[in-house]
Amino acid sequence: MQEAEPRFSADRFHRHRVGLCEIAFAADSRRQVDELATEIERHGGRVTDAPSEYDYVRGYYAVFFTDPDGLKLEVVHLP
Repeated sequence: MQEAEPRFSADRFHRHRVGLCEIAFAADSRRQVDELATEIERHGGRVTDAPSEYDYVRGYYAVFFTDPDGLKLEVVHLP
């Protein structure tokens, strides 16, 4: 890990800025998505959007959450 240069030390991630919005990872099953959401919450993590089928494309099942720096992450299962 690299520390921020002093001139950027007060900056924080915001997904609506230019650049990275979120990072998505593929799951092998809906069950894996559900289990991950449970584990995130069990360890004090923040789930922003609970496991659900989203209408991006047919069968899109995902959970959205943030890392400690506020970066939005997603785990998705597609049929």
